Amino acid sequence: MERQAKHLLYEYDLRPLAIQTNEPEKAWLIKTKKAKYLLKKTEEKPAQIESVANALYFLEKQGMKSILPFCKTKYGESYIHAPKGMFTLIPWDLDGGNSLVPTNWELIVLQEMARIHAVSSDMEKKWTGYGPVALRQIGARWKEGIVRLKAFSSDKSEGQLTPFQRCVAEDLHHVLKPAVHALHKLEELERGIDEDKGLPLSLCHGNIHRKNLLFSDNRLYFLNYEKANYDTPVRDLALFFRKHLFNYSWDNSRGSRWLAIYNKHRPLSEQEKRLLGCCLLYPERMMSLIERYTRDRPPAQNVEQEFIERWQKDVKMLTKIQKFVRQLD
Repeated sequence: MERQAKHLLYEYDLRPLAIQTNEPEKAWLIKTKKAKYLLKKTEEKPAQIESVANALYFLEKQGMKSILPFCKTKYGESYIHAPKGMFTLIPWDLDGGNSLVPTNWELIVLQEMARIHAVSSDMEKKWTGYGPVALRQIGARWKEGIVRLKAFSSDKSEGQLTPFQRCVAEDLHHVLKPAVHALHKLEELERGIDEDKGLPLSLCHGNIHRKNLLFSDNRLYFLNYEKANYDTPVRDLALFFRKHLFNYSWDNSRGSRWLAIYNKHRPLSEQEKRLLGCCLLYPERMMSLIERYTRDRPPAQNVEQEFIERWQKDVKMLTKIQKFVRQLD
């Protein structure tokens, strides 16, 4: 790959002094006389990459320091379309993420997330990449999840219920109640939204978690924007809460502080609060757990116990989540 990387770098008029594999077959660290770069392979289509690139350039011009925009080739393009795939290049004069992660890193992320959502709210006419996921689509997926949950708890295709299935069956009513309530609230919200106006849209990363964040010299950077879409900011917010507030046993006081810092820089509308409540109320993590179990079935005995423990941990959070959602109303 080193040979191909050198060839690709000619498109940027760069002469590498050293090439180091960052991620096998996917990413390489490039050192030149003047600077360092990260060369990445992407599976996204040219139209998506170009749209993301333009959005990142726009955000950079608006003063968003947490953005690493794609470098342009000597021909003015934001990517290279090579026989072995699509490649992008970003500046990488960072310390490799060796800076200590601040204890309040979640607040820093939410503040910057809100600023990006606010600044990118008027980009809709320029955006040609992935569009928003309709509430109707979300509702259809949730309905499928509810049906799958019911079926899974009584499926004896292996002759009898597995230990994990028995665990799910015991908690079925406790999990179904918030799932069905979230679906009904979502359908109610959809009916009340003006079809011409819709919900406010912004550039959404779509997968903000620790592996897609980098702290360098006490500064935050968002990584891997390639799959970004133009959607309701609630998309990013709900995913972040589901992913990280669980690490604090869904501490509602902490969650309130997180939401307050986001609202300070981009206040949520009443409809957005309701949508956030629906997204948090629906037991997404538990549905995903069932999907993974079904896909990998039958798991090894020790893995079976891991599924049970994760399920039981998530069940304990349901009451706290419902309390937090009620505070949004």
